[in-house]
Amino acid sequence: MERSVEGIVSAVRLEPDLRDNIYTVVSGSGVHEVKSGIVLEPLDRISLAGDEVSINGRATNEDYESAISGIVNRIGLHDGAFSAFGDRAGPVAKVMSHQMVECAKLFLKSYMGGAPIVVRFHNDGDGASGAVAIYRALAKIGRDSGLARQPKWRMHRGVSYDMESFYSDMAEFGNTKSIEKPLLLITDFGTAPESEKAIELAREQANIIWFDHHMPYAGFRKELVPHYVNPWEHGGDSNFTAGLLCCVFSSLISGIDNSVLAQASFISDYSDMADRSSEEGHRTALLLDHITSAKRIGSVTRERITPGFIDSIISDSETSGRMYREVRNSVDEALALGLSHVKRYTTKSGNAVSVLDFEHISRASDGAMLPGRYSSRLHEKMEEISGDCITIVHYGQYISLRVSRSIAEKVGLLVTIGNMKKFEEYVESGGGHNQAGSIRMKGDYADEVMPILLRELGVKL
Repeated sequence: MERSVEGIVSAVRLEPDLRDNIYTVVSGSGVHEVKSGIVLEPLDRISLAGDEVSINGRATNEDYESAISGIVNRIGLHDGAFSAFGDRAGPVAKVMSHQMVECAKLFLKSYMGGAPIVVRFHNDGDGASGAVAIYRALAKIGRDSGLARQPKWRMHRGVSYDMESFYSDMAEFGNTKSIEKPLLLITDFGTAPESEKAIELAREQANIIWFDHHMPYAGFRKELVPHYVNPWEHGGDSNFTAGLLCCVFSSLISGIDNSVLAQASFISDYSDMADRSSEEGHRTALLLDHITSAKRIGSVTRERITPGFIDSIISDSETSGRMYREVRNSVDEALALGLSHVKRYTTKSGNAVSVLDFEHISRASDGAMLPGRYSSRLHEKMEEISGDCITIVHYGQYISLRVSRSIAEKVGLLVTIGNMKKFEEYVESGGGHNQAGSIRMKGDYADEVMPILLRELGVKL
């Protein structure tokens, strides 16, 4: 920091002892975080000279807007980030790119202005890849600007933003007074009817950025979230993973390369945008899937896992190499067990269909493996054995489906899932894309639903 700085207080992080309050100050030279022997408020105009702080009056909102806009403009946006969408994206990427720019400006303004930020990411390889990308972007921005601030990270196990999440986030936001509204960023979950009440309340208190790639439910109130980015809204589908959206967003605000993380999200979510030959992508996907599903990694419990912790593992060759070998062995054992319990069928068009009750795997792994990510590994193994095929894994209320790329269009998985929704007494929801999808039942109705699903796929029972 310079010896003397004139600035505007933009945020106050409240501590039990007022002398420990952290004040964010924006000035013509950047952003500073300071403590003060006198109590300051947002919009106070102050002078900083060493450890001495003096108040010079009050700034206007226009004064603040001019200062923070200059800071955000100096950081700039990196348009090269949009190349990650690839040539196939076409008009879908064009619309999402415009949305991304608006999200990036809002995020940078909130971050540099000291507003409290909570980022909630789904606990799988797709959600974690995006969270790590954003973490890395903020680490770079922090290095460049002299800030060490990170959002409050929440790894989210559910599929909805519920009232418990809302109350937790509001408590976090209450610890800071800022000119900018608090910011909530959600990625890879939440587009469910159960989210509506909490989201409606949250939008009154905070700005919301939402990156998702799941098919929105009928009647989804998009107006609740102006900064909602989802390829389904623009003619795309779930192949454009939430991890990809976050990687593009991260590169846009920082210029860093997130290509490996994007591949990991594709591979983890079985997107047809995946480069199956990417060894680093496969390795990272396997590690992310494991870290986000394990009950404990060393002394760190699941509840305390953050993108920074994840990055410390996957960026360290020795630690990640050791973990990869251990996880690879566990997966191989689980696949061998799964193959011994698979039931096999054939469709009328000759496609092999493999069905597994995941209860066998869950019991053997003590719940450490989750059915969605396991179904992708099992499908790859079934492709080695049977060639192009369909793989179905069911557990409790959930059915996970995978279809080989070359037969995906012919099978038409999304049409099948759509037909399954007609059985309302059993099926609650479903979605995905033609290579990977899921069905959520209203209870453990596998005995009733599986015969219907197999017939829909063309299996003669």
